Amino acid sequence: MIVRALEAEHYIVSTATNGPDALRMIGERTPDLLVLDYKMTGMDGLAVMKTLRAKPETQPLPVLMLTAMTDEPSTRAGFEAGVTDYVTKPFSIPQLTARVHACLART
Repeated sequence: MIVRALEAEHYIVSTATNGPDALRMIGERTPDLLVLDYKMTGMDGLAVMKTLRAKPETQPLPVLMLTAMTDEPSTRAGFEAGVTDYVTKPFSIPQLTARVHACLART
């Protein structure tokens, strides 16, 4: 659903099924924006964020955390790890595309 919605807005979308795959893909070609889930297999979103922010080449990468983690400590942890924006599930497609657009406009 997310991929189709972003492609409908004319974004080119690549997907990874877990944190290590996402980091590998980013290492091969840095995207303009990363939409990242908090909970993933192999490596959670916070660990991915910490890895990205530790590298000079990916420090400025805008990251939109898209998650079901709605509690304040999780939200705070996401921002402390360096996310650009935080969207909680459930969300609407217009909300998601507006946040993606806003994240990209900041760069």
